[in-house]
Amino acid sequence: RRGGGTAVCAGGAAMSSTHHPKRSGPDAYYTPDDVARACVRTLGNLRGLTVWEPHAGAGAYVRALSDAGAHVVASDIDGRHRGLWRGADVSLVVDFLDAKIPHNPEWVVGNPPFGDAEAHVRRALDVASVGVAFLLRLAMLESAERRKLWAETPLAEVHVCVDRVGFLED
Repeated sequence: RRGGGTAVCAGGAAMSSTHHPKRSGPDAYYTPDDVARACVRTLGNLRGLTVWEPHAGAGAYVRALSDAGAHVVASDIDGRHRGLWRGADVSLVVDFLDAKIPHNPEWVVGNPPFGDAEAHVRRALDVASVGVAFLLRLAMLESAERRKLWAETPLAEVHVCVDRVGFLED
């Protein structure tokens, strides 16, 4: 959260990011709807706030955020599933790391590609005026390489999925 310079991170236990032969696109592991809804519930009242979901994929977070009353800006580097972003006020096919900031979001929420997660976390922290909530592997917290990131931006909360999350494939 901007005020305290911290991010909210939803972590998952035992999430697999290993290469799968059917994997679609760069780090494309789509979040199940129930997981997105659970993550969004941890954020409190989003009614009327603008939230950018920059990794919209199959739209689970877009739907959960819209159901929570947020004004949703949905984007993804791959627009094949754009039709599933029901509830988005704006939808864009852009690379989050290079995109022009749309509609001054209070929050940035979603499931970034693990292979480039730190860059996505840093970008989200630069963009969001209130907070960032990403679904990430717990391994994101334990790397010595990321010590500087977490020292600069201590986490406000970490929510751990105790059950293994089964990501959806295209």
